[in-house]
Amino acid sequence: MSLSTPFSDSIEQLELLNVLELNSTRKRMRVVIRKLGDDAKPIFLLTKGADNIIFERLIRGGDEMKRATRITWRSLRATGRGR
Repeated sequence: MSLSTPFSDSIEQLELLNVLELNSTRKRMRVVIRKLGDDAKPIFLLTKGADNIIFERLIRGGDEMKRATRITWRSLRATGRGR
């Protein structure tokens, strides 16, 4: 699969390794991907879910990540990219 972001002009090639489906108990979804074309072939875990559920699972001291996430969402909504 290919992925492009508004933060880069390049298109990343990725391999989908696993999907942990959304359900009403966990209230989040996760995908495990591997970045191709990189010698190290790093693996990433991407999570999507309600911000309050995700924030509950951040380690202590995750306040900076919470703040950055809220700023990013406000910016995306202001530009019409976030829904």
